[in-house]
Amino acid sequence: MSKSKLIYSFLIVLWMGLVVGVSLFSAPIKFLVPDMSREIQLQLGSLTFRYFNYIEWLVLALILLSLIWLLKQSQLKQPKLVVGLTFLLLLILVADSLYILPVLHNYVHALTNGKTTIDTAIKIAPYHRLYVAGDFLKVIFQLILFVVLNSRSAKDVS
Repeated sequence: MSKSKLIYSFLIVLWMGLVVGVSLFSAPIKFLVPDMSREIQLQLGSLTFRYFNYIEWLVLALILLSLIWLLKQSQLKQPKLVVGLTFLLLLILVADSLYILPVLHNYVHALTNGKTTIDTAIKIAPYHRLYVAGDFLKVIFQLILFVVLNSRSAKDVS
């Protein structure tokens, strides 16, 4: 495997691990803390995901740079699939950044400023579900990318 493919694979696995670790594991755990108010839990979540979004953009930028290098070097066996899945990851992150996260952050801000109550959380539940669904899709696409990039054909093995 070339260094370029190794870097791209590493970045994909890094991002996948971050999504699983932050979004799908540690974020839900804060709701199990019995002595922490729901408002504090939501503030913590909002802050976590605001900074996590910056980290995701950084990792995606590095992925895009390594993908451009791989394409220039013609090192991909299935370039259309790799580019397509990477583009889908980009679209999910754009939706998170420009649509879903602002709604969730605004709700938490309104809640902490007394402009709404925790009882209104049902109104933002669809946005939260969209975010979680997006994270599951990210992990699926990242896993597919890793497998495609690291699969060997029968000719490579022999």
